[in-house]
Amino acid sequence: SPASAWQERSAARQFRGRCEKFRMFILRHPFKCAQWEVRVRIAEGDKLAECRELLTQMAVDFGAVSAASAHVTQEDQSVIQRLQRLEERFRGSGVTEGEARNAMRLFERELSKANWTAGKFEKLKRQLAGVEEWSASDAIAEGSLMWAEPCKRRQAWFSDACERVAMPLGVEFGYAQNGGCCFVGPLSAVAGAALTSALVCHFATLDYERARKARGGYRTSAPQFMQGFVDGALAQDRHLVWERIFAIEDETDAARYCEEAFRQGFFNGAEG
Repeated sequence: SPASAWQERSAARQFRGRCEKFRMFILRHPFKCAQWEVRVRIAEGDKLAECRELLTQMAVDFGAVSAASAHVTQEDQSVIQRLQRLEERFRGSGVTEGEARNAMRLFERELSKANWTAGKFEKLKRQLAGVEEWSASDAIAEGSLMWAEPCKRRQAWFSDACERVAMPLGVEFGYAQNGGCCFVGPLSAVAGAALTSALVCHFATLDYERARKARGGYRTSAPQFMQGFVDGALAQDRHLVWERIFAIEDETDAARYCEEAFRQGFFNGAEG
């Protein structure tokens, strides 16, 4: 069932003489892909039940796990069907770089909209003012996408994919053990970043396997092919724009830069 897809365990560590306790949530084989696992670590607290429920729902919404047949809503079913059709495109005999780029950009744009809206900012201001309680989705967490196979080295295409997914969400990006990548920020954002990165890597793997089966495919370089897929799906120039936006400290300069990017179509249409 979706609820049991996330495995849980408790962990503790000493920091500046104090014992800090965490709850680790682990999702193995997201999107039925055995190469990776998603981990989310949050501090032990009184919102664990809500956090567990949120992670379960997000895994279903993203299509990373199958929804229990008795609880499949029409919206859940639509998500699953869209992902299945997209997977079939990558397993098919021909998918262009443009198709991959448009598909991945859709995920990036929709995830960004879910986390950076006017309503979200208004809610954040009320929470900072102390007039509204923080919800489970706002809990500070560390998410990571890890290789399931041990003794893995850091790979450029994998790190690039994770960083480019993280940037528009405004979460901190870093490296994890065993060649993995990690994200720090609100629970909903870091879990979304890890699940989206897993999906991008899953599609890249499917496309590489398709290319290997084609005539002369045995000569295909895996690192080069995967980097090409990431560059096509998550364009580096878009990543650099997001990086610039979040690096500007002056609010007026940031607003001016965003307005300029908006006029150039960065947030809308095919380039948004």
